[in-house]
Amino acid sequence: MSVPVHLTAKDTERYPEMVKLLTSLSQHVTEDGISTQMQAEKQQAEEAMRKDKADYFQYHILHHELQELLIDHDISCEEMVPSSQDMQFYTAVKKCLYTAEACDYLHPIPGKEEGQPPVTLLDLTKEKMNRANVHARGLQALQQQLIPRLEERLRKKCEELEAFHHPPNSTEGSDDLAFARATRLPDLLQSECTELEEKKTKLRLDRAKRDKQFWHYYQALMECLEVLEKLINRHRLGLQADSDSITSDWLSARCHALCLKIK
Repeated sequence: MSVPVHLTAKDTERYPEMVKLLTSLSQHVTEDGISTQMQAEKQQAEEAMRKDKADYFQYHILHHELQELLIDHDISCEEMVPSSQDMQFYTAVKKCLYTAEACDYLHPIPGKEEGQPPVTLLDLTKEKMNRANVHARGLQALQQQLIPRLEERLRKKCEELEAFHHPPNSTEGSDDLAFARATRLPDLLQSECTELEEKKTKLRLDRAKRDKQFWHYYQALMECLEVLEKLINRHRLGLQADSDSITSDWLSARCHALCLKIK
């Protein structure tokens, strides 16, 4: 790892202590100006945040998909009367969902005195809410019926997302292959993101290399201009000496002519 500082060969010869300082700094500082220890802690925090973020989005997607399932059922009930079994199932799912959502809003406040139980809104607790839900006992049976429906909906959305990313053609096979491609979509997107980051890094390196070449060319140009200025001054002095010699000869001849006229 090196510090992003552009030094020419002349600079390294002129300031050797600066080169030693930059070399020692490169062992403790990253290219972004962050200490190596801070960089390690930052990467660890980013990894923990990435994991928590993935868990959050997983639960958020399931909750959102469950809400959409209930909304689609309510819309379909306006068009046709559902069976009693479906009605009982969706009613139980709604009751369990609303109970779980309500439990999330219960934030117990510790009691003022030691040993006093925590205080909640309307003296409600998660245990009381679950006891009030008559469908809590059959929650496992509800999950066994609900999970396949959610999986089927998510499967269709994954296939639609994969079709949007890679439009299919008539020679790419059945729906099973489409779902197999959809399951590889996260890795594919991750590889594409990695490739984009590598291209960005390459562009930054090329830009830094171009800037470095620019300063080398600029330094060489300034040296050439300095040499050219010396040559011009030397040539000008030579021409001035010749001009002065001619002028002195002319003045000498003019003086000699004036002297002859006076005599």
